Amino acid sequence: MNMKKNTVFFFLFCAIFVLKAQNIQHDDIKTVLNTLDQEAAFVTYNTNVLLVGESFFYKFHALNKTNKPSVISRIGYIELVNESLEVVARQQLQLINGMAYGDIFMPTAIPSGNYKLLAYTQWMKNWGVDSFFQSDITIINPFQSNQKAILNNSAAAIAPISHLRTETNNIGLSFQLEKDVFSKREKVRVDFNSNTDDVIHGNYTMLVRKKESLSNTFLALPTTKAKPTPKALPNATFYVPEMRGELVCGKIIAKKNLLLIDNKKVALSILNTDYQLKIASTDSNGNFCISISDNPLDKKGILQVLGDDEGNYDIVLNEKSGIDYGQLVFKKFELDASMKQSILNRSIHNQIENAFYSIKPDTIKMPTKRLPFYGKVGTTYLLDDYTRFPSFRETVIEIISNVRITNKGLNKNDILVTGIKENYNDGAYKPLIVVDGIVVQDVDDLIGYNANKIKSITVVREKYMVGAYVFAGIFDVITFEQDFAQTYANSKNKEIIFNTNVNHKVYFKQQYESAVAEKYSHIPDYRHQLYWNPEFTVSAPETTFDFYTSDVSGVFQVTLLGFSKSGKFIQVQRNFEVE
Repeated sequence: MNMKKNTVFFFLFCAIFVLKAQNIQHDDIKTVLNTLDQEAAFVTYNTNVLLVGESFFYKFHALNKTNKPSVISRIGYIELVNESLEVVARQQLQLINGMAYGDIFMPTAIPSGNYKLLAYTQWMKNWGVDSFFQSDITIINPFQSNQKAILNNSAAAIAPISHLRTETNNIGLSFQLEKDVFSKREKVRVDFNSNTDDVIHGNYTMLVRKKESLSNTFLALPTTKAKPTPKALPNATFYVPEMRGELVCGKIIAKKNLLLIDNKKVALSILNTDYQLKIASTDSNGNFCISISDNPLDKKGILQVLGDDEGNYDIVLNEKSGIDYGQLVFKKFELDASMKQSILNRSIHNQIENAFYSIKPDTIKMPTKRLPFYGKVGTTYLLDDYTRFPSFRETVIEIISNVRITNKGLNKNDILVTGIKENYNDGAYKPLIVVDGIVVQDVDDLIGYNANKIKSITVVREKYMVGAYVFAGIFDVITFEQDFAQTYANSKNKEIIFNTNVNHKVYFKQQYESAVAEKYSHIPDYRHQLYWNPEFTVSAPETTFDFYTSDVSGVFQVTLLGFSKSGKFIQVQRNFEVE
């Protein structure tokens, strides 16, 4: 990215946090946003005809105008919309280098029908649903009697299973199998050959799946790219891109006239084992906006206005504007009687596979444990290493150094932290007091807390800044159960529920090598999908990977999908048969 684009991005970061709103009406910011390129979404996936009990696997690509990974958005969205224009599944994704992946399980409650798969970013919402990635998905629920949505007297157009051949749309990449026909539970080795730097440094998904007579034509070349020159932004409200993470925006409202709403500090606590704390300032209209740069591990957060007058304000969150799905056109997939046996077999196989899922599970890639928001500074006291005292006050007096509890009158208490180089007793700054991630502004809420429930206390003696707010040190309390939020009932706070981002998984790979052959010898294997790797890499000059066939016979297809380093769409396919 050149210096000019870096300058634009820096200005935009600053401007967004000065504006403090999600749907923005500001000419200066609009001018800056109009200098950004549009971006496009593209999704590679495993199948477009699913039965309930199966999972839809996908990989999300946010692309710039050259089909390279976009650097604008850090959050992407995937939706399944039914013909009644209702969203039946929605996932939020944290984009890393413009990419993310996940899966959606199809429950038995979902009815048969034609659905639309949508993929987009908040930045793309400015240009409506026509700018989204769209694809048609059919879901079949064989357990329901009403199949009118996909049943027709005329026969459906079914693509015939192709012969054993390689299909390719690119130059510089090919792969071979050692033979065309394999036995059940046999190891299959695939060899790739490429000597093109552009291909080697691309980003790909590898899929091996049975070619079903139910499936429509497989994924075609992307037909749209991000446009070189963006269309003008809407004249009214518009969406700022989520360039650092999900945006939480709202407004504070004064309960009394003449109270200031400008430059008030609003704190967001995201509650989990390694909590996050964010603080933003309001603008002249009381608007604020907070960016969540990391993936929350929990769905719950707490918003509060900081200051002695916090009770004089209400917090109102902005509602995310809905999407107009009225222009969606659904492709009609129709069933006929000839498909009955294929659906029955596949449904039985799904039920057996789901019954043995605990033996062949996927594993979630848990995020790396984060440091506290203040990093590695401070002194931590693990209270079990000391003599326990029954009250919180005694615990602080007897164990915690450089901290004292004072009485500020009217039966109110304060906690003060002794600075290393500065004396904060002049009252210019107060320490940041946090319990399980919640900012505690009334110390008396903590004074009466059962000290035996506290695991640790960390004290930071340096002056500390969070956002534009300066604190005279930090007093951070962690409880054993991290349940302080359940007992800390404060009507001045505003609870918020997040749509947490999808965690990446390591997908199960079946093995039948001698070391594990006995373990799986008596377990049925009715996988129709033999391999799925959304982080597949191609090396020079050769790449080799392997997988095992299952107890399902028929024609299977090895498919490599993705984008080369230069943004060229790559799709290579090779069929083989299992007898």
